[in-house]
Amino acid sequence: SSYENRVLIASKSQGSAFAQRSLDYTKNVQEKPAFRTQLDILLRRNFYVWLKDPKGLRISIIQGILIPSVIGLLYFDQDRTQENYSNVAACCFMMLLFSGMLPVTQTVIAFPLEKAIIMREYTNGCYDAMPFYISKCIFLACTKGYVGFLIGFAGYFMAGIHPEVITFSNMCGFFSVTIMMTIWSSITGLTLGFFAETPETATGVSMPILLLNVMFAGFLISSGSIPVYFIWAYYLSMFHYCLSAVMVSTFEDYEFKGCDEGYDPDEEECPFGSDGTGKGMLPCALTGGLITTNAV
Repeated sequence: SSYENRVLIASKSQGSAFAQRSLDYTKNVQEKPAFRTQLDILLRRNFYVWLKDPKGLRISIIQGILIPSVIGLLYFDQDRTQENYSNVAACCFMMLLFSGMLPVTQTVIAFPLEKAIIMREYTNGCYDAMPFYISKCIFLACTKGYVGFLIGFAGYFMAGIHPEVITFSNMCGFFSVTIMMTIWSSITGLTLGFFAETPETATGVSMPILLLNVMFAGFLISSGSIPVYFIWAYYLSMFHYCLSAVMVSTFEDYEFKGCDEGYDPDEEECPFGSDGTGKGMLPCALTGGLITTNAV
């Protein structure tokens, strides 16, 4: 169709040529096509532009491989002892932190950088706002989700934060959380970018929001210690829900080894012991169920 040719051909240009060609084609358009047609063509254009940027593609792939590798090697093969509990919990937190940080820094400046071109196309009737936004969200879910998968893979297998008996359902549940965290942060960055005038403004707005999500995730400060006037931030934090899911998936069936050989939980106390209240020095908790009670 003339609309499809107009959008796809305009996508092959860059800079001012892109804007001029888009303007030339939109002058000849009498009526916008259906929503589904717009969505289909915009999706294809997003992937076309992405594949035609080899430098950006290489950087994205390198980041997607390097960060998970560092996490996996840093927390490699954690033993199931209570001394290593903090390391395993930190690995879970680091996985979600990078799953959320990396996509936001890349997507929050996408719209401000292309704003002049996008507004020109929109003003001249190339497409409506909704198919454009949905196409961007689908595109980000397809091109950023693999980062969450690689980060989850590094933690699950390299760091060994999985149950002793690996099940397909547990593995899928774990990976789905890290992938969801990546997709959420990508779409959040894109959405924040829509309201920013410049890339600098977009970055300045996104970082405080992301850091507040991390701060109230329940890891840096337990939910019971958060002041009542800030508890709303705890329940609005996406990091909180993803961290809770990962911690439960990791520790629900976790069976700790004793603190040392010959350890008798009936006679000795352990600083990691808990009865679910987090109060006092209690007999050592040899299962992860007691740990997750406080962690989430």
